[in-house]
Amino acid sequence: MKIVKMTEVQKQLVIIGGVAALMLILGVWVLVLPAFARLSSLKSEIAQVEHKKEILEQQKQMNEQVKKLEKGLTSEKKRHLILGQLTNLAKNHGLEIDTVTPDENKEKKSGGFYHDFLIRMKVSGPFAQLLRFLSAVEKLEPHTAVSQMSFEPTNEYQRPGEAGSPAITLVLKTLLLKGADGVTSGTDGGVS
Repeated sequence: MKIVKMTEVQKQLVIIGGVAALMLILGVWVLVLPAFARLSSLKSEIAQVEHKKEILEQQKQMNEQVKKLEKGLTSEKKRHLILGQLTNLAKNHGLEIDTVTPDENKEKKSGGFYHDFLIRMKVSGPFAQLLRFLSAVEKLEPHTAVSQMSFEPTNEYQRPGEAGSPAITLVLKTLLLKGADGVTSGTDGGVS
Protein backbone atom coordinates (compact mmCIF):
# COMPACT_ATOMS: atom_id res chain seq x y z
CA MET A 1 0.00 0.00 0.00
CA LYS A 2 1.27 3.31 -0.99
CA ILE A 3 1.09 6.19 1.40
CA VAL A 4 0.12 9.40 -0.25
CA LYS A 5 2.05 12.38 0.81
CA MET A 6 0.05 15.53 1.22
CA THR A 7 1.17 19.02 1.17
CA GLU A 8 0.38 21.35 3.99
CA VAL A 9 -2.36 23.01 1.93
CA GLN A 10 -3.92 19.67 1.15
CA LYS A 11 -3.81 18.72 4.82
CA GLN A 12 -5.51 21.97 5.72
CA LEU A 13 -8.14 21.42 3.02
CA VAL A 14 -8.83 17.89 4.34
CA ILE A 15 -9.18 19.25 7.88
CA ILE A 16 -11.41 22.11 6.70
CA GLY A 17 -13.49 19.68 4.61
CA GLY A 18 -13.86 17.33 7.58
CA VAL A 19 -14.84 20.21 9.84
CA ALA A 20 -17.24 21.53 7.20
CA ALA A 21 -18.83 18.08 6.84
CA LEU A 22 -19.09 17.80 10.62
CA MET A 23 -20.63 21.29 10.81
CA LEU A 24 -23.03 20.40 8.04
CA ILE A 25 -24.11 17.24 9.87
CA LEU A 26 -24.41 19.15 13.15
CA GLY A 27 -26.32 21.96 11.39
CA VAL A 28 -28.80 19.47 9.92
CA TRP A 29 -29.15 17.78 13.29
CA VAL A 30 -29.44 21.02 15.32
CA LEU A 31 -31.30 23.26 12.87
CA VAL A 32 -33.07 21.32 10.13
CA LEU A 33 -34.43 18.30 12.03
CA PRO A 34 -36.03 20.48 14.75
CA ALA A 35 -37.44 22.68 11.99
CA PHE A 36 -39.06 19.62 10.37
CA ALA A 37 -40.39 18.55 13.76
CA ARG A 38 -41.76 22.06 14.31
CA LEU A 39 -43.25 22.03 10.81
CA SER A 40 -45.01 18.75 11.60
CA SER A 41 -46.26 20.23 14.88
CA LEU A 42 -47.50 23.34 13.06
CA LYS A 43 -49.35 21.18 10.53
CA SER A 44 -51.06 19.39 13.42
CA GLU A 45 -51.95 22.73 15.03
CA ILE A 46 -53.33 24.02 11.72
CA ALA A 47 -55.51 20.91 11.39
CA GLN A 48 -56.81 21.47 14.94
CA VAL A 49 -57.53 25.15 14.23
CA GLU A 50 -59.35 24.23 11.03
CA HIS A 51 -61.40 21.64 12.95
CA LYS A 52 -62.25 24.24 15.62
CA LYS A 53 -63.15 26.69 12.86
CA GLU A 54 -65.54 24.12 11.35
CA ILE A 55 -67.09 23.50 14.77
CA LEU A 56 -67.53 27.25 15.32
CA GLU A 57 -69.16 27.57 11.91
CA GLN A 58 -71.53 24.69 12.71
CA GLN A 59 -72.32 26.31 16.06
CA LYS A 60 -73.02 29.61 14.31
CA GLN A 61 -75.39 27.85 11.89
CA MET A 62 -77.13 26.07 14.77
CA ASN A 63 -77.53 29.38 16.62
CA GLU A 64 -79.10 30.89 13.50
CA GLN A 65 -81.50 27.92 13.28
CA VAL A 66 -82.41 28.31 16.96
CA LYS A 67 -83.14 32.01 16.38
CA LYS A 68 -85.39 31.11 13.45
CA LEU A 69 -87.19 28.53 15.59
CA GLU A 70 -87.57 30.99 18.46
CA LYS A 71 -89.22 33.48 16.09
CA GLY A 72 -91.87 30.85 15.35
CA LEU A 73 -92.59 30.27 19.04
CA THR A 74 -94.70 32.31 21.40
CA SER A 75 -93.73 33.30 24.91
CA GLU A 76 -95.61 31.95 27.91
CA LYS A 77 -97.01 35.44 28.58
CA LYS A 78 -98.83 35.30 25.24
CA ARG A 79 -100.35 31.85 25.64
CA HIS A 80 -103.75 33.40 26.34
CA LEU A 81 -103.58 34.74 22.77
CA ILE A 82 -103.32 31.17 21.49
CA LEU A 83 -106.40 30.22 23.50
CA GLY A 84 -108.20 33.24 22.04
CA GLN A 85 -107.15 32.36 18.49
CA LEU A 86 -108.45 28.81 18.88
CA THR A 87 -111.74 30.02 20.38
CA ASN A 88 -112.26 32.51 17.54
CA LEU A 89 -111.39 29.92 14.90
CA ALA A 90 -113.89 27.44 16.34
CA LYS A 91 -116.64 30.08 16.44
CA ASN A 92 -115.81 31.34 12.94
CA HIS A 93 -116.05 27.80 11.58
CA GLY A 94 -119.48 27.17 13.11
CA LEU A 95 -118.48 24.94 16.00
CA GLU A 96 -120.16 25.23 19.39
CA ILE A 97 -117.56 25.54 22.14
CA ASP A 98 -118.08 23.75 25.42
CA THR A 99 -114.64 24.33 26.97
CA VAL A 100 -111.17 25.57 26.06
CA THR A 101 -108.60 24.99 28.79
CA PRO A 102 -104.86 24.61 29.09
CA ASP A 103 -104.10 20.98 29.92
CA GLU A 104 -102.11 21.49 33.13
CA ASN A 105 -102.43 17.83 34.17
CA LYS A 106 -100.00 16.65 31.51
CA GLU A 107 -96.33 16.75 32.39
CA LYS A 108 -94.64 19.32 30.20
CA LYS A 109 -92.07 17.85 27.85
CA SER A 110 -89.38 20.32 27.06
CA GLY A 111 -86.33 20.99 25.02
CA GLY A 112 -83.54 23.42 25.66
CA PHE A 113 -85.52 26.61 25.14
CA TYR A 114 -89.15 25.52 24.79
CA HIS A 115 -91.82 23.37 26.38
CA ASP A 116 -95.05 21.78 25.18
CA PHE A 117 -98.28 23.70 25.72
CA LEU A 118 -101.36 21.46 25.51
CA ILE A 119 -104.88 22.85 25.06
CA ARG A 120 -107.97 20.71 25.63
CA MET A 121 -111.05 21.78 23.64
CA LYS A 122 -114.54 20.32 23.74
CA VAL A 123 -116.63 21.39 20.78
CA SER A 124 -119.57 20.13 18.77
CA GLY A 125 -120.67 20.70 15.22
CA PRO A 126 -120.99 19.13 11.80
CA PHE A 127 -118.04 17.15 10.48
CA ALA A 128 -117.50 19.48 7.49
CA GLN A 129 -117.12 22.46 9.82
CA LEU A 130 -114.74 20.48 12.01
CA LEU A 131 -112.57 19.76 8.95
CA ARG A 132 -112.48 23.47 8.02
CA PHE A 133 -111.56 24.32 11.61
CA LEU A 134 -108.73 21.74 11.64
CA SER A 135 -107.46 23.08 8.33
CA ALA A 136 -107.34 26.59 9.84
CA VAL A 137 -105.56 25.27 12.96
CA GLU A 138 -102.80 23.88 10.71
CA LYS A 139 -102.10 27.40 9.46
CA LEU A 140 -101.87 29.03 12.90
CA GLU A 141 -98.74 30.79 14.08
CA PRO A 142 -97.23 29.51 16.25
CA HIS A 143 -97.59 26.09 14.68
CA THR A 144 -100.33 24.12 16.43
CA ALA A 145 -101.01 20.42 15.92
CA VAL A 146 -103.82 18.09 16.95
CA SER A 147 -102.28 15.48 19.25
CA GLN A 148 -105.56 13.71 20.19
CA MET A 149 -109.14 13.71 18.99
CA SER A 150 -112.17 11.76 20.18
CA PHE A 151 -115.88 11.76 19.31
CA GLU A 152 -118.77 11.10 21.69
CA PRO A 153 -122.49 11.04 20.91
CA THR A 154 -124.33 14.04 22.33
CA ASN A 155 -126.99 11.80 23.84
CA GLU A 156 -127.11 8.16 24.81
CA TYR A 157 -129.67 7.33 22.12
CA GLN A 158 -127.73 8.76 19.20
CA ARG A 159 -126.60 6.10 16.76
CA PRO A 160 -123.97 6.40 14.07
CA GLY A 161 -125.43 8.11 11.02
CA GLU A 162 -128.25 9.81 12.95
CA ALA A 163 -128.74 13.55 12.77
CA GLY A 164 -127.05 15.59 15.45
CA SER A 165 -123.51 16.65 16.09
CA PRO A 166 -121.17 14.57 18.22
CA ALA A 167 -119.18 16.11 21.04
CA ILE A 168 -115.56 16.35 19.92
CA THR A 169 -112.66 16.48 22.35
CA LEU A 170 -109.44 17.81 20.89
CA VAL A 171 -106.04 18.07 22.51
CA LEU A 172 -103.97 20.62 20.62
CA LYS A 173 -100.25 21.08 21.09
CA THR A 174 -97.97 24.01 20.47
CA LEU A 175 -94.58 25.06 21.80
CA LEU A 176 -93.82 27.99 24.11
CA LEU A 177 -90.49 29.64 24.78
CA LYS A 178 -89.15 28.88 28.24
CA GLY A 179 -88.60 31.87 30.44
CA ALA A 180 -89.31 34.42 27.69
CA ASP A 181 -90.46 37.88 28.79
CA GLY A 182 -89.27 37.17 32.32
CA VAL A 183 -91.67 34.25 32.79
CA THR A 184 -90.33 30.90 33.91
CA SER A 185 -91.84 27.61 32.88
CA GLY A 186 -94.66 26.43 35.07
CA THR A 187 -96.31 29.83 35.48
CA ASP A 188 -99.65 30.39 33.94
CA GLY A 189 -99.15 33.93 32.65
CA GLY A 190 -102.48 34.98 34.14
CA VAL A 191 -104.56 32.35 32.34
CA SER A 192 -106.38 29.60 34.16
